Parts: sequence; C-alpha cells; structure tokens
Amino acid sequence: MYKAIVSTCIVLIIILSLVLYKNLTIPEVVYGERKMSEIQEQTSKEISLIEDEKLNKITLNEMISRYSRPESAVEYLFAISMLEDVNLFPDAFTVEQFSQDVSLIDEPDKDKIVLDLMKTLTQNGDLDKIIIDNTMWTTDKNSVRLLVDLYYKKKKAPVRVNIKVKKVEMLNSENGNILSSYFYIDSSVKEIVTRINKEI
Repeated sequence: MYKAIVSTCIVLIIILSLVLYKNLTIPEVVYGERKMSEIQEQTSKEISLIEDEKLNKITLNEMISRYSRPESAVEYLFAISMLEDVNLFPDAFTVEQFSQDVSLIDEPDKDKIVLDLMKTLTQNGDLDKIIIDNTMWTTDKNSVRLLVDLYYKKKKAPVRVNIKVKKVEMLNSENGNILSSYFYIDSSVKEIVTRINKEI
C-alpha cells in the first residue's frame, strides 16, 4: 500500500513538473482568425516602408513588437505567399530549414521552386483566412508548434496544418547582448505543402 502511494505521488510530481515547464516555456500566442486581405495589406505597407527607407522609430518599434510574437511567423509566411514575393519568401524560415527544403528539390531554377511553393500554400491566391487554433509543446524552449486552420475560398472545410516556429535571437556583435528576437518557420515547407495537397 505504501509503495502504491509513493509511486502515485512520484507520478503526480512528474506530471505537475511537465505542466509547469510547459506553461513557463511556451511563448504567449494570440489565437484567433486573421483575414488574409488584412495581413497582406499590412505586410505590403511594411515592405514599402522598408524599401523606401521611411521607417520612423515608432513604426520600427511596432514592427519589432509584432514580429517578436510566434504567430507573426505564420502570418508573414502566408502574406508573402499571397504577394508572391520570391525574394522575401525565404525570410519566413530559419536558414537551416529553408536550405534543407530547397536542396532536396531537383530543379535548377530556385525562383520557380519558391513560386510553386507559394502558389500551393495559397492555392493560387485562394487563401481567405487563417485561424491559429492551438499550440503544441516541443522539447526546444525556443520553439512552439501552432495548429493553424487554412480556409480557402473554394473549399468548405479548412485544412489543418501543424507549423513549428522558432525564436531566433539577434545579438549585438560588440557585447553579445540580445538586441531582439524574432520567430521564424522551422517546419519543412515541403511537409506543409504535402499536407495541403492531401486535403485539397
């Protein structure tokens, strides 16, 4: 009897420790619906401000705040895909993940690869909205998995994809202090595309 009580207590302590660890390490995510037209418009404005060198301190701080949230990586991925911006698409991903994905595709024209990926993600611009529904725990404290429902205009039911995002810290080269941190997609874009193609 005593051994059973001790075993039960140990199991409860382990479970509570895991729950506490999860709650302390998973970054805060803003759940809910995002209309692609709104995200696309906001992303276009930000790109224009950067290209025209018209960023002021307030706008820059707003962008830093926005892109330091986990869900921003997903928003950016689909907005850039809707805009079909071949040059900015790789910026949505961690360098390692994107390099790995593209190197596995046997096509010499990398721009064509990227354009095909974007068209598949948005189903040729048919993506109407995304809903960030839930998070899943990962063993990496800098990563979180987001469950995202993709709603296409021509499809009644959403396509659910599981997208891992990872926080990457930008360090000051002089003193090693963290300047800022942003989230990037750390899932294989090929796996996301495969999931979409399977459901469409």
